[in-house]
Amino acid sequence: MAICLLSLSLGCGLNIAPGPEDPAALPATEPLQFAYDTYMPLALGGVLPGWDQIQIDSLQPADQVDIVIEPAVLASSLAIVDDGSAITYQITPHQAGIGKINYRINGILQNETIKLVVPPQAMIQVAMGEARSIIPQEVTTDTEGRVTKDSESPTAQALLSVVRNRIAIIEAEQAPYLFVVSSGAFAQADLAERYSLVIEANNGTTYQFSPVNPSDPSYPAYAQAADRAQLSLTSRILTYDQSVLTAAQIFDDSLADNTEGAFGYYSPTATQYQNLLSGLNSTTLPTGIGTSDSQFPALAPIQILLLSDISPQSFDKTLPSFVLIGARSPQESAVIQR
Repeated sequence: MAICLLSLSLGCGLNIAPGPEDPAALPATEPLQFAYDTYMPLALGGVLPGWDQIQIDSLQPADQVDIVIEPAVLASSLAIVDDGSAITYQITPHQAGIGKINYRINGILQNETIKLVVPPQAMIQVAMGEARSIIPQEVTTDTEGRVTKDSESPTAQALLSVVRNRIAIIEAEQAPYLFVVSSGAFAQADLAERYSLVIEANNGTTYQFSPVNPSDPSYPAYAQAADRAQLSLTSRILTYDQSVLTAAQIFDDSLADNTEGAFGYYSPTATQYQNLLSGLNSTTLPTGIGTSDSQFPALAPIQILLLSDISPQSFDKTLPSFVLIGARSPQESAVIQR
């Protein structure tokens, strides 16, 4: 017997201007092929058709199949196609979390296992709000223009790594206040809830991540990404699908931090970027760069990382879409480039 994933694959941030977006929606097509995989990233807001389906093949007509999802509260399964020798199941997530999918044939548990990862929807939403004009520049697509399961986005990886790094700093320092997170809520929260708490953190007037603020221009994109079915622009569909992949891998720690421990990011202006370049490899943080040690007194001195893998701003290709903020010792360079 074999269990397969239906796959299309062949093998405190400052928001930037959204830039031009393609108004044409991707066609709603069925998956191109069945492909065996052991990793299923899903989202409460939906995923690309086919990513949420598995097929068990090489069955006999009298075989009894049972899908086993652990923990059971994470998701449910529904047989949607049964041709006698193969059954296709739809997997519907019910909460964020990490689990696995197995199956029984006639009561006997089989060896194949799929890792099931459902990241908090807020991770996908914040990536959409922050980088909906950047991520589409980085995705890998198939011949139908759909994101492949092996697609990568250094920008999405960096932004979501910042969220993960904030959680790690809070846990290490026992200091949720560093990022305006409620101590009581954080202490009682599981991992998925901690991601949501960090992303949605605010004091009523200041929001740690701009797209979460209902008054911010990026908020409509953030809100829309709660449900993939609401998306019609090609660029936003690509951003969403890539964000599902990246969020899942950040959430389950299978994707490395590409920010060297950064806890923040912002989009520099032309003047700010030139000032950053002038301070490369100096132990003194330049002025006029859009941030300062005083903005992060508990984490100062800060270091700015210029990450070359991140795509440029959509409206000015000479500027990075984001630069990253981390901590350093006084002897380390205040601005570094990788």
